[in-house]
Amino acid sequence: MNEQNSNMTMPDYYSEDNWNKYVSLLPKEDQSKAPSYAEAAKNLEKQEEAFKKMGMVAHRVKVDALELKSWVEENNLPLTRESVGPYTMHKFVQDTTGKSHTFIDETKS
Repeated sequence: MNEQNSNMTMPDYYSEDNWNKYVSLLPKEDQSKAPSYAEAAKNLEKQEEAFKKMGMVAHRVKVDALELKSWVEENNLPLTRESVGPYTMHKFVQDTTGKSHTFIDETKS
């Protein structure tokens, strides 16, 4: 796969309050492993730079904790760190095209 010019979505939790809400919604074992908001923001910056160096286009997608919670419930998914990726793709498509993105749960195939 040619990664150059590939589009990547990246979750941006945009505030410490929203980050803390997100972490509080995660399963207990994930809550204990979650970095601070400052660390998460720094990690986002580093990952964005790494993508750029590989020639990839990184798109920050604002993740509101309560919207994420509603979305996973509507799609019958657990609210875990792994559910953020599909949510950011859905939100990116919705924000850029005005259309909803159909979620396909590949874990059930």
